Amino acid sequence: MNAPADPTDTGATPPTERPADRRARASGGSPGRAPEASGGAAAAASGAMGSGDGSGSTASPAVIRRRRIVLALVALVVVLGVVLTIVLLNRPAAELEALEPVPGETITGPTPTPVVAPVERDKSTALLAALPDAVLKWAVSAQTVDDPAAVAAAAGVTGQPLEAYTLTYSDGSGDATTDVAVAVTQWRTPEAAAAYVAALGLEGTVSREEPVVVAGQQAGTMRILSSETGERVAWNNGATAFVAITPVGAGGTFYDAFGM
Repeated sequence: MNAPADPTDTGATPPTERPADRRARASGGSPGRAPEASGGAAAAASGAMGSGDGSGSTASPAVIRRRRIVLALVALVVVLGVVLTIVLLNRPAAELEALEPVPGETITGPTPTPVVAPVERDKSTALLAALPDAVLKWAVSAQTVDDPAAVAAAAGVTGQPLEAYTLTYSDGSGDATTDVAVAVTQWRTPEAAAAYVAALGLEGTVSREEPVVVAGQQAGTMRILSSETGERVAWNNGATAFVAITPVGAGGTFYDAFGM
């Protein structure tokens, strides 16, 4: 005997219930949907998502502190740079120190020497023996004895020298215009020698004048008078008077090397 038919029976096979649906129904949920996560699990998931690259999330206190330190250092560097710039722009210009000129190297050639030997001459007195045989490129080529009375008369002075000589110094060129003539007179006192030089009345432009110093004391005066034809150097060294006639430009050089 057949059982009565179920009015709800449609003839379709009922779907098989999945385990997940049974668990959902047991927990009060709907079949086919997973139960909602609890509040703690949701928060943990949210925290995990916010710890990625930091965009849209809150940084930790340590990170914030490091950022503040970096920003403070950058600001400090900028402020120091601005202050230093202001100080440098407003600093008064330093005065330039004047440097002492450095003298250049002085190169001197060998001292000129005569190309000819001095002649034999009389050196029987202390004055004659003291006179140099050679002065730079010049050497004694002649020596004469002058008349003391004639020397005094020519100068117009009272009294007369004890000794009077004229020496000629030549450079060996054979040209008389390059020779140096030196008149030498020995007087009794320095005052008589100075008066004799002053009485000569030598003409020319004074190009050099200076005291003659012996042993730290002034023993006379030297003067160089220049002209177109030559130079005259007149001086007295104590009681001895000298008058040298030199080529143009040679007076000072000859006097410096003469040594008396």
